[in-house]
Amino acid sequence: MSALLLILDFPRTPIVGIPYQNKIKGKGTVSYTVDIDIGGTYTDGFFSDGQRFAAVKVDTTPHDLTLGFLECIELGAKQLALSGLQELLRETDIIRFSTTLCNNLLIQRKGLRLGLIVTAGHERMLYSNTPREGVNPFDFLIDPSCVVGIDEETAADGRVISEPNETEVVSKTRHLLEQGVRMIVVSLRRASFNPANEKRVRQTLDLEYPPHYLGYVPVLLSHQVSRRPEDALRTTAGMLNAYLHGELGRSLYRAEEIIRQQGFRRTLFIVHGNAGIARVSQTRALDTVNSGPAAAMHGAAGMARRLSLPRVIALDIGGTSTEISLIRNGIVHLATQQRIAGLDAGITACRIESLGGGGGSIARRNGESITVGPDSAGALPGPACFDLGGLEPTVTDAFLIAGFLDPDYFLGGSRLLHPERAKQALETLRRTPSESLPYLARRVVDCLKDTLAAAITNQLKDENPADWTLFTFGGAGGLYAAMLAETLGIRQVYTFPVGSVFSAFGSSLLEVVHVYEYCLAGQAHLTNGRLALGGWFRELLDHARKDIVGEALGTDHLRFRLQIEVADDKGITTVFETDVTQNQESLDSPRTSETNGAVIMARLKAIIPTATPLLEVLPSMIKTETRPAPMGERSVFWSNAAENTPIYRGESLPAGTSLQGPLIIELAYTTILTPHGWCYRIDAAGHEIMERRPA
Repeated sequence: MSALLLILDFPRTPIVGIPYQNKIKGKGTVSYTVDIDIGGTYTDGFFSDGQRFAAVKVDTTPHDLTLGFLECIELGAKQLALSGLQELLRETDIIRFSTTLCNNLLIQRKGLRLGLIVTAGHERMLYSNTPREGVNPFDFLIDPSCVVGIDEETAADGRVISEPNETEVVSKTRHLLEQGVRMIVVSLRRASFNPANEKRVRQTLDLEYPPHYLGYVPVLLSHQVSRRPEDALRTTAGMLNAYLHGELGRSLYRAEEIIRQQGFRRTLFIVHGNAGIARVSQTRALDTVNSGPAAAMHGAAGMARRLSLPRVIALDIGGTSTEISLIRNGIVHLATQQRIAGLDAGITACRIESLGGGGGSIARRNGESITVGPDSAGALPGPACFDLGGLEPTVTDAFLIAGFLDPDYFLGGSRLLHPERAKQALETLRRTPSESLPYLARRVVDCLKDTLAAAITNQLKDENPADWTLFTFGGAGGLYAAMLAETLGIRQVYTFPVGSVFSAFGSSLLEVVHVYEYCLAGQAHLTNGRLALGGWFRELLDHARKDIVGEALGTDHLRFRLQIEVADDKGITTVFETDVTQNQESLDSPRTSETNGAVIMARLKAIIPTATPLLEVLPSMIKTETRPAPMGERSVFWSNAAENTPIYRGESLPAGTSLQGPLIIELAYTTILTPHGWCYRIDAAGHEIMERRPA
């Protein structure tokens, strides 16, 4: 596997401050933080020793994600000048880990074969009152033959009217086992109001199929995954979690076991899609969906707050996909109905739009048109120019043939690119002799650019893009930054020294977050903007405190936030979130004192700080008074004609640098394109900023 190692100790790099308090644990002893993000193409690491930061990028190993995980940590130890992996792990305070494994399982449809037990009469519609639009659970999540119904009933007020019959439960379960299911989900009507009947089904199955037998099939109860009152949403959430559970559980526990064997004695924390972290034992499979992008957007929000930018479009362009999020006033907003693989499961997560387009996305000819994505060449075989067996043209191949990439300096020179392979792949797109390869390359590049611009415009709706600032990161972020801004009419773009490992960087800012749900379904009301915190609130607090104490996480800095989902008399749902204390008896909506409505859901977040870098304002750096000289020139197709373009080595550019486009900045981790009409500068904190010159 090839690897990129980048140590961030050159003069203009510190975009973050002194990492965390108590960085020195004893005389001559330094403590570390380690953050690893496993993407579809690369595995990224962000490491801190209390005085500097290091970034590492290695190939993702899809056949066994833990191999790339371990290699990333090993190279991080090398960059920190340690004797090896064991020394780093012995002195590491915390490891935070995000992975796209669940995303990949959903894309490839490789989850567990499931069985589902529902209340009789709902086997076909799965509690949905109308046919589902778009993706249906029967499309891939579960086979209709693996759904059975049992007689039972719970009233709307939670009273159990009839219990499940043990003989029927065993008989229906035997049918599911004969279908070869590997996990059984039990999702009964109104289980959010009272899960007693779901628990009775599990008790029956535990007696009939004891867990210590080799043929035991795990049983998951839907109310353990979601407490939403809508039976259809809760059922989908339960099935999705079970579908992903097996492979993810094996991967995470294997990763934890490997680092423990190498001397790590603390907790491995898993990044969640709500921009928090938790132990493996407190992590559901669903929690990890889009965890890497959520961490990146959290990092972008931190930078937006530091730079006092009220409106930021955050764009993470990786090798396999691109994620987009709008950050307002330094906050990544949550979506309470975030779709997963096209399915609505009522999951609360960061509001992020994901597109199947990145540096490794495959381009194809469709008549006169060229399309890009959603499928990707991934890490293996990768783009054709990697010369690892890939034959189809990708966005990376197009950037190479257009002259934007140096074949000898990709990933800091750790991987050589092969232009002839890229040309052979692009030839498959040619339809007439007049179509030159650079022309086709530009069409591929522009195809993805236009797709991303359309997605951003769709998110902004009627807002003017000129009122926003663009943040770009990910391996291809610098390539598309100014192009997209030019297309959208955005005047200012930021890139960052840790842009190529931005998800890992964002992970380093995350705190422990445990979420506890309570289904109120109209049992509590917001009246004139005020909500009384009754017994349900005390129950959530008790649950949270027991977890925190049981895991020995410490309560000195424990704080709570309460998220409330309210429906007005027209059925319109709004969500607000605010800080709460353990002794609080009521809360006011931060939106308006006129708010009234029925409370549908309450979510209590227990938050515990961890060792994280601090985004402090740094002292001004020494500025340059002279214009840096380019290291050379290269023929580049900015349009249909080639143009000699100056090339600068980014690591050698000091703070205060100001250059006029067109030019190319090459760094070990990415390439930044500054076209005609744009200027590139570096501020005192090392941020790379591109701005549109006045006409």
